[in-house]
Amino acid sequence: MRTALDAHAAARAANGPRDARHQLVHVECLHPQDVGRFAELGVVACMQPRHCAPDVAGPGKDWAEGVGEHRWPHAWAFRSLREAGAKLAFSSDWNVAEMNPLAHLYTAVTRRAPDGGDAWVPGQTIDLSAAIEAYTMGSTYANFVDGDRGSVTVGKYADLVVIDRDLFAVPVEEIKDASVDETIVEGGDRLPPLSRRALARTGRRSALTPVVRWAAPYHGSTPPLGGRPTAGVPTPTVREEVVRHDARCRPADAAGSPRADDGVPARRARGSPMTEFLPPEEYAASLPKATVFGALFFTDMDDRPVQLHAVYSPEHPWQLPGGTAEDGERPWRTAVRETAEETGLLVPGPPRLLAAVFGLPGASWPLATVGFVFDGGRLTDRQIASFALAPEEHDEVRVLPLEEWRALMPVQDFARLSAVSEARRSGVAAYVGEWDRDVEGTAR
Repeated sequence: MRTALDAHAAARAANGPRDARHQLVHVECLHPQDVGRFAELGVVACMQPRHCAPDVAGPGKDWAEGVGEHRWPHAWAFRSLREAGAKLAFSSDWNVAEMNPLAHLYTAVTRRAPDGGDAWVPGQTIDLSAAIEAYTMGSTYANFVDGDRGSVTVGKYADLVVIDRDLFAVPVEEIKDASVDETIVEGGDRLPPLSRRALARTGRRSALTPVVRWAAPYHGSTPPLGGRPTAGVPTPTVREEVVRHDARCRPADAAGSPRADDGVPARRARGSPMTEFLPPEEYAASLPKATVFGALFFTDMDDRPVQLHAVYSPEHPWQLPGGTAEDGERPWRTAVRETAEETGLLVPGPPRLLAAVFGLPGASWPLATVGFVFDGGRLTDRQIASFALAPEEHDEVRVLPLEEWRALMPVQDFARLSAVSEARRSGVAAYVGEWDRDVEGTAR
């Protein structure tokens, strides 16, 4: 474990601190001197609570006997890491232990076997709120998706479970016996209780994916998932409304409020009379269409832009690494995936937007274009020389001072490159609003 932390420290010293969210998985036996280094280095401790139960790894089991009794107090040090400011991310590591998160929550809180008995290393237990937070927000944070999932929060995907009891109100021994009454996926699809089948998820979401629209406080005695109770203060829970994209609005009811098929009041444009909304598919068909691209802006260590020569596009001969988004893909992921496919270079992030780009359709391309250019960073000569080009797409990597690119590129392409370069220099993202398809001529 120390060797791995030393490697993170060396990488941080060489490349500078950034929001990398590196993880160490299976943080099981940790020297006390290394506890504080997780928070110091920004390393996420990815841990599997069920593994620390006495029936899995405790006295008499291979793990406990292998590390030696003198190290047992440092086994799965949830509390020590959390108190030192580390970010915990819980997972199951199936099939080593049950996939059921409730069994893991029970173990994190009690350090006991499912059938009870003595706790093993009880000094490293954590409370239920902390355990749920590690299993939800901690895990989404580790994977850079905490902005749109992991909690019932305004603007996040409405993926929820309904549990058959209040975990904060029952004895901790009952946590493992709780069951899921309902699983709500994307605000609408519901799986049956106690479903044993795996939910096939691609991770891709359509533009019409329901999200939590609002969360209103309700003063109760039970904290929300991931919340922390405060002594003497009623803890708010949340209720959520998800956007219903399948509701066709009907004429106003007796109270003058238009309603959807399911009885939920429908929304209308402010100040406009409304008798009926178009169904979503008809409305979507009436909208202008656009392709979306994601790209990365690289320079060498002297801040000279790096571009690839395209063999398939005489209209845009020199290009930033990147490409068109696949169905359901977000622009940052597109930029990273396309760059890896085109150059072999893996860019860990985090995303830093340099420019938003828009272009009208034209004769050469019937759709509008929406693009996002992110900062890929500065590359060494060795990194640039290591590019593994896909010959069916690009045949040359070139590094030039910005002004020398002008004669080699169409007007709008150089304008985009110039704006992106200035955004890197100034720290202010650019808007390139006239990257139209049919502009002719180079930037003389």
